[in-house]
Amino acid sequence: MSGAGVDPFTVAVGQAVASKFQMSRLGIHRLESAVNNLRHASMMGDALWFGFGINHIIRSLMHTNEGATCVMLCSILSESRTSVLSARVLFELTTTYSSSSPDTTRLTPSLQQWEALVKACAGTLSATPFGTVVDQMVMLVSQHRTSNPRNGHSRHVGDPESVAAVLNALSRLSMGHVVTLTISGGSDCGWIAAVVYWFFDIAVEIRDVDGQVVYPLDNRSDASRRTLVVVQTLEQSTALQATSEAYTVADITRDIMARDQAPDELSFNLNDLQTRVSWQSVLRQTFGRQASALLRLKVDLGTAVGSAARIFLEYAKPQLDESLSLPGFCWYGHGAASYGQGFLHFICMTFPEMASLREIMEIALQKSYLDAVSAYQSIHERLRSTCECKQCGGKVKRLTPGVRGQNLCLSILCGFVMQLALDLSVTFVPPSFLPTRSGLEISFRIYSDNNLKYSKEDAPLVSNAFMKAWNLISVLFTGYEEITSIGSPGRETLAFVKGGLCFYLGVLAKLSDKPEEMYHTFIIPGCIETKTGRIYDALNSTPRFNDPAFTYDASPALPCVENPTMPGSAQSKYEVSAVVEETMINLTLHFIVRKSLSMSVACSPWLLLSKLQQACGTNRISCSRQGCPELDIAGLSIATIRGEGRFEDEFLEKLGCKIGLRLVDNNPISRLLALLVDQTYRKNVSTETTSRSRRNIGDGWLDYGSPDVSPMESGRDGYAQDNLEDEELHAVDEVDDGNSSPPSPYIRESDLILQRDECLPCAIRKAVTITGRDFHNVYIICLGGQCGLVA
Repeated sequence: MSGAGVDPFTVAVGQAVASKFQMSRLGIHRLESAVNNLRHASMMGDALWFGFGINHIIRSLMHTNEGATCVMLCSILSESRTSVLSARVLFELTTTYSSSSPDTTRLTPSLQQWEALVKACAGTLSATPFGTVVDQMVMLVSQHRTSNPRNGHSRHVGDPESVAAVLNALSRLSMGHVVTLTISGGSDCGWIAAVVYWFFDIAVEIRDVDGQVVYPLDNRSDASRRTLVVVQTLEQSTALQATSEAYTVADITRDIMARDQAPDELSFNLNDLQTRVSWQSVLRQTFGRQASALLRLKVDLGTAVGSAARIFLEYAKPQLDESLSLPGFCWYGHGAASYGQGFLHFICMTFPEMASLREIMEIALQKSYLDAVSAYQSIHERLRSTCECKQCGGKVKRLTPGVRGQNLCLSILCGFVMQLALDLSVTFVPPSFLPTRSGLEISFRIYSDNNLKYSKEDAPLVSNAFMKAWNLISVLFTGYEEITSIGSPGRETLAFVKGGLCFYLGVLAKLSDKPEEMYHTFIIPGCIETKTGRIYDALNSTPRFNDPAFTYDASPALPCVENPTMPGSAQSKYEVSAVVEETMINLTLHFIVRKSLSMSVACSPWLLLSKLQQACGTNRISCSRQGCPELDIAGLSIATIRGEGRFEDEFLEKLGCKIGLRLVDNNPISRLLALLVDQTYRKNVSTETTSRSRRNIGDGWLDYGSPDVSPMESGRDGYAQDNLEDEELHAVDEVDDGNSSPPSPYIRESDLILQRDECLPCAIRKAVTITGRDFHNVYIICLGGQCGLVA
């Protein structure tokens, strides 16, 4: 409990409050099934756990009936609203309980303690159908309201005091102290109805404004049957007069408006009632008539998707044409489901509403790249010409149902669906995970506002396309547009927790030389937990290891005058361990890779990601894989470096070479380490530096893959000494005698090329074009067994 930041007294009070509720046997079964299905994942060496570990507080609470009910209360609140608002509801509920029980102590846990308990239980119900039940109930309750949630109007949570009062009354109803409970008000009435249906053996009736029953849950006529009656209202502020025990749930935004006449958009987003929608009809449920209109345009939509899959296929190939563009899409890498047939299969599986268009998609996929681009652009022009939205110049007298009351653009909606599928294709989403309605709406607004007009230049920049896509996925499944610390200078995020869900990168699971595996995003309910039991909201790379710390060197660089002899098989074995550093508020991690007792390297995961993205992104090799001409290396300034150990950029310059062939074992980890070429920064280009000097980029590191990095952005100049025994790096400032010339305005990073299944002559030809264009060194990490340079 201490690891989760929850005081035992808070747990005791929570169990006391929960004892006033009586769940049905079916409700208990549903809760136990949800908890039993909660999973956890460990990273290499069990240094960290993601999800709900075996010693998580939630598993201890499930040992008693009162503890299980406490988990239920925290879970239903965290599934529908923020942890802060959930804590306020529990605080008000505790206050009500304490005031009605004068024989008990008046001590009440703080809001901070309630929030810690809510966060510990958040995510319990995220993989269950509970969220979709809430969505359906909210729709039924709001059916005749002028602010229908489907029309994009108010769907705000209720005032915490009102919600606590209704929950208190619900406890009496569940215990049989009252027979009928009548509620009315905002969208939270639908949430209450879903809670009653899912966890309590209580009938639900929904009546329209005239008192007619529009939703009988069952037809049992037992007069003693406990019943929750929800009365629809034309407006959320309408009061209710009834003969039974009755409550009105007030809208929380009225209190916000009273304090602030111009609440910002983010505040309203955080006050939205979160519900989930099924993948089976996610487009129609969320985007209403516009989605239906788009799906009726079968030929246009199917051709657009097939053309996009063809465009992605071309972009996933080695870049044969420098003028290749990716119109209107955000791309940061690819997997098997991100292009071609894989993309068509994935989008039809993700959006079943589009499965009937598969044949049309297949026809469009057979086009050439240029024809696919032309077809894709023509379809969007046609959609804009028929669209009635404001952006397309349509003259609409009234708004049709859409997101937040807007008349949606068909062209933008078409592009959004494909961008969303592209981002999901490199994300591992459990089949039971469903998107939130608010998350879909916010994601669409982000896409619509920016229109995500990224080009190929964004592909290698981890802090651009990847971070935007990662944040979009987190918004989709949590419904909250909170700004995370992803990619902030010196604290590159590897995992974070939002809305009860943990998002982490594949680099934490296994080191690979394939970017599609390292950048793969995993989602799991729960938190980030350390071996000590502490729980954190984010995991970042250790900043000081953005400059790699080797304890061994590669072989000296030698001029390449003949075919190099390539290592063949993976002979070396590496031991990879993750070193976690904890503080009260921060959690950081770096890797130590050991080849032997005396040979090791320490580096940050984000450094490996950025280097790998550059080597396989911008500098992809143009190669047809067969029939490529051999290459005569005479006259080319090429050097060979054997081994993946430390190698400093200046050694290549001393030989007068611009291209370095790094010959390493055909081992994924060896090839990864070979990407870590030291970039020594010198204040005076004539000043000789020692073999152990390196540019210390430290906390100021911003963007590997960027061609120019300012000294101001590069952090402090200096040398670093390795000491892997106590896992520390100490920076020693350079001595400036006052006679040195001014520093260069820019530091040039050497380019990297990772040879995968391309031939070596084509890799060298790519390196030659880079050195001629950018005037700096290029390193090729060669694939074992490749040869045949000389014609």
